[in-house]
Amino acid sequence: MTSGREAFGIEQRSGQKGAPITQMACLHLCSRSSTDTNQDHALMLILGLMSGTSLDGVDCALTSVTGSPPNLAVELKAFQCRPYTDEQRRRLAFVCSSEQAGVADVCELNVLTANWFADAVQATLSEVGANASDIDLIASHGQTIHHAVTVAGREPATLQIGDPSVLAQRTGITTVGNFRPADVAAGGQGAPLVAYVDWLLYRSPVEARVLVNIGGIANLTYMPRNACVDDVLACDTGPGNMLIDRFVELMTGGEAKWDQDGNIARKGAVNEDWLCELLADPFFSLPPPKSTGREQYGQAHADGLWSQAGDRGLAEADRVATVTALTSRSIAGAVRDLLPGTIDRVWLSGGGVHNDTLAAWLQADLAEIPVAPLAEDRCELNAKEAVAFAVLAHETLHGRPGNLPRCTGAVQATILGQLAPGRNFRKLLQTVDPVAT
Repeated sequence: MTSGREAFGIEQRSGQKGAPITQMACLHLCSRSSTDTNQDHALMLILGLMSGTSLDGVDCALTSVTGSPPNLAVELKAFQCRPYTDEQRRRLAFVCSSEQAGVADVCELNVLTANWFADAVQATLSEVGANASDIDLIASHGQTIHHAVTVAGREPATLQIGDPSVLAQRTGITTVGNFRPADVAAGGQGAPLVAYVDWLLYRSPVEARVLVNIGGIANLTYMPRNACVDDVLACDTGPGNMLIDRFVELMTGGEAKWDQDGNIARKGAVNEDWLCELLADPFFSLPPPKSTGREQYGQAHADGLWSQAGDRGLAEADRVATVTALTSRSIAGAVRDLLPGTIDRVWLSGGGVHNDTLAAWLQADLAEIPVAPLAEDRCELNAKEAVAFAVLAHETLHGRPGNLPRCTGAVQATILGQLAPGRNFRKLLQTVDPVAT
């Protein structure tokens, strides 16, 4: 009988990579060819889960990982986004943004969100014809509801909900979650954490690269040619889709949640005077390491800006155009002003890459530097961060650090995440260490 793992084109524990699943968007990417990887490290199937600041849904990336740094082989077997319902988005936005949310609300949603993630896992596995027993590990970023690591007079803190123990119990699959607090405990900002994975998978001997992920918040990773891990720089650049999405909601009375293809911004006119004021935000000129979130650019901030625009008499499409330009120019400013050396190419990923107007304006703002979506053979655009957390979970399970102190500000590299054992835990330990009992 054919096993579930064999159905994925993977011989059980062979370390060999097979053909990807055909039912869903998939591709191959690796930092080195498979001949460079250490075949003593068994291949693992990891389901990476990412729910970002846009609150649009749960990204599920079924990923195979084998080898050890710096030579990991990573293959995206399948990907899909399970959208949140309007009620789920409302409840998440309430605990993220509302001062009225209480401890009971956060406590309940910590469990509810994990159940939503578990539903997404089960739906994804059903979609691709897999069983929970086929999966070695779940990597769950969780849903950030508060990220305040640089508030004067307060202890640095970050909170992601979606209890990994609930996921492990619901699915039976051992789960790694809560990646960010370990970096914060080590003196870092807990973000950006994808920089290490960017270096593993996308460094180049011939090209100085900047990888920009435009989610609710935009972040970048810079790697000079032939970069070693200590050469990498990364930071959040400011708002990505967050202000744009909220402006579109206000403009349409909630009927639209984002600017489809950038059509609204394209029809509007950027108000340069107001944009100049917005770009004076001190965050944009701060050097790395730096991170931000809803606390700075969330709904309350967006609603205030919407009112400012109204006071200026700006047409609604012009308001959307201006905050779209804010995202573009703040990213471009970070690339030009905060990064050392020559940059050969900027690669885009995340939901913002589908905003044609934003992408075109970013290319115009960066002028001579080519800007393009991540190449077809690199990573399915929306899966990049879910894949990254799958890789980070792999490193956690093998007892290896996943943060880059130069990028987060931590005093040392540290193993990330907290592990919630599932029914496969003992078998999983024997996979990582065959002498484990």
